[in-house]
Amino acid sequence: AGSEVGASDTPVCRVLNIVSRESNCNSSAYNGNAATGDDSFGLCQLNARAGFFRSGGILSGFNRWAFASDPALNARACAALYARCGFGPWIKGDYGCRRP
Repeated sequence: AGSEVGASDTPVCRVLNIVSRESNCNSSAYNGNAATGDDSFGLCQLNARAGFFRSGGILSGFNRWAFASDPALNARACAALYARCGFGPWIKGDYGCRRP
């Protein structure tokens, strides 16, 4: 649970809302729609086209192909992105992130 890592109820509820909308709480959800720029995986629909999984990227240590069979790994990747970016937007162009 989020409280185990020091998260209060507010961000935990926000993350649950995001996961519900992005993937319907399905860790094996995949959106490979090139027309919309998606190559998105898992609970939070982390987009591989965003560069987060590339060498040196925020999620370079995570195997997106394992998300479907390992929901805990998937949740840790979502948490790692949140820890770095908060709920701020991706930066268009380099698809980095900035905290709000």
